[in-house]
Amino acid sequence: MKIINIEKKHLFILTGLLIAGLTYSIIQLTLASPAPPNPGHSWSQIGDFPADCSSGQYVYGLGSTLKCSTPGGGTLVQTTDYCDASDTDGGVTCTVYCPSGYIRSGCSSYCDDDSGTELETCDVRPYGSGCRCGSYSGGTGNVDVKCYIYCLKIQ
Repeated sequence: MKIINIEKKHLFILTGLLIAGLTYSIIQLTLASPAPPNPGHSWSQIGDFPADCSSGQYVYGLGSTLKCSTPGGGTLVQTTDYCDASDTDGGVTCTVYCPSGYIRSGCSSYCDDDSGTELETCDVRPYGSGCRCGSYSGGTGNVDVKCYIYCLKIQ
């Protein structure tokens, strides 16, 4: 049996060639533009679907029938309501709700004391379909809380 004798200089050359080859391969893989992933199906593979909807229309449907439709017209109506409460112990809250047919779009609050100083302890949060506001530490004298709700509906 014959033993192959590799000298150190040959080992260094082979190692250098191996590193150069791997580096070249990694660079080629990095620079190559991969094909975009296939999301599954093209529109033509899905089957029956409506022709392009006109501008301003949307596609709707369930099952195998899709249709185009125009959103119902209407006017966006906004209303604002509030509750007002005051107390001397600083633990005052009030809750306000939108009128029937409206949905809540936001809440805000304002709390002050008898001196007119705005209180930093004023809290506001959604509460079911309404808003709840309160102040849990007093200022000077009465603590006044106003809780505002902003409501929307389409007519």
